Amino acid sequence: AAAVIASPRFLYLYDTVSNDSPETSINDYELASRLAFFLWGSLPDETLLELARRGELSRPDVLQSQFHRMVTDHKLKRFCDSFPAQWLQLDRLISSVPNPEMFPEFYFSKYRDSMHMMMEPLLVFETVVIEDQPLTQLIDSDFTYRSGHLEDAYGVLKSNEPKGRGGEVEELTFHRVP
Repeated sequence: AAAVIASPRFLYLYDTVSNDSPETSINDYELASRLAFFLWGSLPDETLLELARRGELSRPDVLQSQFHRMVTDHKLKRFCDSFPAQWLQLDRLISSVPNPEMFPEFYFSKYRDSMHMMMEPLLVFETVVIEDQPLTQLIDSDFTYRSGHLEDAYGVLKSNEPKGRGGEVEELTFHRVP
């Protein structure tokens, strides 16, 4: 049983191409599957399957319209949470455990700053994808998201304006800043 579970055929989803076939392009059903699994982490929906059945999904205009439909679907949230987290290895922020005696400012009411630090790149990535911004924004962005809780860590001067009724909860929310 362990050998089956450790097998790449069990762990990964991939399409096989015959070595004796000169054509290596994928068919419309494979395209529908790849789009759905990559963007949604799920099976193709009825729309993708119907377009694949009719052989229309591989047409550039149809593919582009389906891509735009898919990136505006709520299922894209899975991609926006999982892809950048894996790419940027954000799990290291969660698994880091600085010494509380040496770095007491890292902990806030038994809540670690790393949870806030992890949210910032996820929100930037999601914004770039959903707003169809240039991918260069992921490298050299003209905006970010910041929680009020991390302002001290970033050396941001706190405003003297009165806080809203949210108090401590308001400090834990994220705001887009230029």
